[in-house]
Amino acid sequence: PHPTTATPSTYRRHEQTAEFGRLLVNSGAGALSRAAAWCAEMGAQSGKIWTNKKLGPVAGTTDDELYESERTATNANPTHFGYSLAVPDGEYLLRLHCAEIFFGAPGGVAGGPGKRVFDVTVEGQLALDDYDLWADVGPATAVVHDLPVVVADGALDMSFDSSVNRPKLSGYELLPLERAGSYCPAAPNSVGPGADLA
Repeated sequence: PHPTTATPSTYRRHEQTAEFGRLLVNSGAGALSRAAAWCAEMGAQSGKIWTNKKLGPVAGTTDDELYESERTATNANPTHFGYSLAVPDGEYLLRLHCAEIFFGAPGGVAGGPGKRVFDVTVEGQLALDDYDLWADVGPATAVVHDLPVVVADGALDMSFDSSVNRPKLSGYELLPLERAGSYCPAAPNSVGPGADLA
């Protein structure tokens, strides 16, 4: 299941500022210089890095290299990993980048629906519930989940917890947002009072 995606009618992006602008993080790997610059991984609190060097092309993206590595769970704690990243309080759009690069992918093992099922919790709120990446898009295919997030404690906290095999993440983006607010109250009309456009 895909969570609700933030839309222009609800949010608009801040222009990048010196204080905090758009942040792109390559999970499980170093910096990438693509159309946009991806930072080396930051904020990881647990888990380990895994890379598929035989993966080859990834469908649904032109940034194949982003999806060749991932953060996943360890042998000691195979069902969980997390992130905590210091950021200013405020509203953000969090974009989670995923691709199944093990089950059914070149360099991996046989795949199919139900091979990997996990939850994602962001700031204490369940964002993805029993998410089956293979069933959603299949192997070696990129997918991005857009999640509106409010940070009120100075840190973005994410938890990845699986019920089948290990959870995973290829990368994440964090974009500051601001509420659009009411900008055009409409006049009363034949069906009643006007609405506020926002």
